[in-house]
Amino acid sequence: MSAGFQRTIIARAIALLDDEGTWCRHTIARTRNGRPCLPWAATSARYCAFGALLRASFEICGDRAQAQVLASNCEAHIATVLGLNHRLSRINDRGDRAMITKILREALSLT
Repeated sequence: MSAGFQRTIIARAIALLDDEGTWCRHTIARTRNGRPCLPWAATSARYCAFGALLRASFEICGDRAQAQVLASNCEAHIATVLGLNHRLSRINDRGDRAMITKILREALSLT
């Protein structure tokens, strides 16, 4: 995947997690009323770190399977450039939104 694509996806994921109300833990995405859902669902409103990468990827390509590939590639890239030892979902569920957005911003600056 090109660096430009990765930058676009990471930047959009950051925008999706821009405030506390759009971030979640322990599931990939949630509706406004807190129910678990898929990140590409029209009703999705809150995302974990990986869910935000999935949503951003889906917005770009419009295909669920391809979005999963793009998001996974972005996650691997983030782990590589930052030297992370854990998946984003684990970091997300044990940390807070500020930590997640810091990780994504750092990765964006190095991409």
